[in-house]
Amino acid sequence: MIPIISVVGRSGSGKTTLLEALIPLLRARGYRVGTVKHGSHGFHLDQEGKDSWRHAQAGAEVAAVSTPEGLGVFQRLGREKSLEELMNSYLSDMDLILAEGYKSEARPKVEVHRSQIGGGLLTSKQEGLLAVVSDVPLAVEVPLFPLDDSKPLADFLEEKFLSRREREQVQLLIDGRRIPLNPFVQDLFRSMLPAMVAPLKGIGPFSRLSLRLGISEDKGVSHQ
Repeated sequence: MIPIISVVGRSGSGKTTLLEALIPLLRARGYRVGTVKHGSHGFHLDQEGKDSWRHAQAGAEVAAVSTPEGLGVFQRLGREKSLEELMNSYLSDMDLILAEGYKSEARPKVEVHRSQIGGGLLTSKQEGLLAVVSDVPLAVEVPLFPLDDSKPLADFLEEKFLSRREREQVQLLIDGRRIPLNPFVQDLFRSMLPAMVAPLKGIGPFSRLSLRLGISEDKGVSHQ
């Protein structure tokens, strides 16, 4: 499973600022990081009057905006998707997912505490509290990290969630959906694929191997 860490805290404590600092630190170490922002209010896909906004206002169930720089999708839902569903639908190729909010979900949590905001912590170790980030010393039963330096927290998350995962993980994605693999199949892929690739001309030492296979419709695989 992809590790999902919820970054929680009171309004104005600096959750987004912490994520802005953490993401480039982890990306610089070679990890693929996805984020999810939990909002308690509705949001607009685009500015009022823009084409995609007009599509959604006209009743489109899904309104997508595609550009060379990226893709934005607005989908009407009867209920809010869980973090698990969001991961499976949109973030299945990430090494780590950082979620801003989602205090009530049973996930590991990093709480941001800022002294000028006041108040005690919102979560406890029993509720999944993993670490606290604060601008003042606090007596807490989990590791405490400084608010103005995100590197120690990045080191902590890497050691706890990413180092072993990076060494051991074998992923199989079919049409973007992650397929669980038992240990035997993982070991088979891990030993077979590098052995096939290593003799190829121009291939030197490598730490990550990705294989993408496109299958046309007339050659699709079917099971009886």
